[in-house]
Amino acid sequence: MDDRRWRTIVVWSSVNVHKQYWTANKFMARKKSLNLALCCYTLFAKRYSVECSFIKERTLCFPAHRQVHSFSMTAMEDPVAKMGLPGPLILGSGSFTRKLILKEMGINFQVIKRPIDEKSLGDRTSNPEDLVLTLAKAKMDHLVNEIIAGRCDDELPKHAASEWIVLTGDQVVVCDGSILEKPDSVQEAKEFVSKYALTPPSTVGSCVIKHIPSGIQVEGVDTATIYFKQALNADELVDRLLASDAPILGCAGGLMVEHPFVREYLDRIDGTEDSVLGLSKRLVLKLLDDLSAKLRS
Repeated sequence: MDDRRWRTIVVWSSVNVHKQYWTANKFMARKKSLNLALCCYTLFAKRYSVECSFIKERTLCFPAHRQVHSFSMTAMEDPVAKMGLPGPLILGSGSFTRKLILKEMGINFQVIKRPIDEKSLGDRTSNPEDLVLTLAKAKMDHLVNEIIAGRCDDELPKHAASEWIVLTGDQVVVCDGSILEKPDSVQEAKEFVSKYALTPPSTVGSCVIKHIPSGIQVEGVDTATIYFKQALNADELVDRLLASDAPILGCAGGLMVEHPFVREYLDRIDGTEDSVLGLSKRLVLKLLDDLSAKLRS
């Protein structure tokens, strides 16, 4: 996913001040200063009397080449270490939102990307859960083979042992019986979004976690359904997103529920927002626990 997406990760404390937060976010993008960004958010919160709960709950992240710089107001124990699993976790994905979610969970990770030809794999006319699992497992197999062959040595953490936990995932959007992946064009993005007011889309996301060298693997799928207001205007919304430099073409189904422009049209979400964003925290914790139990047995 395009790292520009970080510009759209904003606080949702109040729908009434989304535009003000968006202004703060663009200013933050120009300055790229963590302290200035935090001050900017705080000033806007005070100016409009909005509770600054995000300062405690969320992580402000800034993309950089091959890594994510982050700042968090709370210290969390790494769930991977807590379960006795080797760390840091290896994340086989360049998705910014997956990085953000792992940071919010307090999980230390190292990104190692080895892309595959996703379009040539899986059946787009069958069960979407099977498709996302097929793709996530294919990513896992490819990355693990690269690690074992020694072609990732320069990217593996130097201080860690030769024992790894690797995580991969995939996501599609399902709407009106069709599986929607990343739109190939602006017109296709508008066609996708135009369906959402009439038929609530669902996100179907997979997570696969594997231990090296034992080869023990666990996997699962999580879904969420998004309900939009009838007033949704697809052409206008997509044009506004593109004008704000939002990477809508890099998102499954052209769906960006974290963007303030999109949230104006949201009614509710059945499921968790992290699942919609590409990685269910609940599923990750369950799979880590399952993996830990299997390694102990």
